[in-house]
Amino acid sequence: LSADTTLKLYAPGSNGLIEFISNVTLGGNSAKIIAAETVTIFDGVVVTIGGQLPADVYTGFEGGEVPKANYTGFGGNGSTTGTFAGAGANNPQPIEDAPPFDEAPFVPKAVASGTGATGGGTSTSVVNGRGGKRVPAINIGNTGDLLALLDGAAAGPDGKITLSASTGASRNSNGIRSPGRMSPTRVSLENRTTNSLGGRRPLP
Repeated sequence: LSADTTLKLYAPGSNGLIEFISNVTLGGNSAKIIAAETVTIFDGVVVTIGGQLPADVYTGFEGGEVPKANYTGFGGNGSTTGTFAGAGANNPQPIEDAPPFDEAPFVPKAVASGTGATGGGTSTSVVNGRGGKRVPAINIGNTGDLLALLDGAAAGPDGKITLSASTGASRNSNGIRSPGRMSPTRVSLENRTTNSLGGRRPLP
């Protein structure tokens, strides 16, 4: 999944979870924000951050000191061997400091370090898992899982795509439907350009 302005993965709430369960790439020359009470990269999994900017990670903190960032390196607590690659990630910051989900996009300042990647067009893409009575969770198997959330959806008058919990199950990279792989109760894609998505997701 990629964007050229801001890509957000949010799982708000006191029990919000974002879990990367197999290798995935977040591409595009965009700012990338990962915000949840707990962010986990499973053992052996690599989350590759495209572009030149490291991802901003926001989590809760155990005892006010240890981040609930279950991965190795980049400020993680080392509880798993999963890690970031590419541009990497900044050290976790408190979840309460995360930018609002609906905040207007900003154009990030380019930095000299990092690796390049192809972008996905002039759009801002947002994926958001919102918790209701159930524990909010986003289990990301691979890039295909993220893209599958957008299949068959059309943008509303406000430029947002909203998928209900009943459509939250995804297809994996083999095209097999995987109920329970992702369980956000609300997923939104926001396109801040003047062009309608027309039921098609923006692809590189």
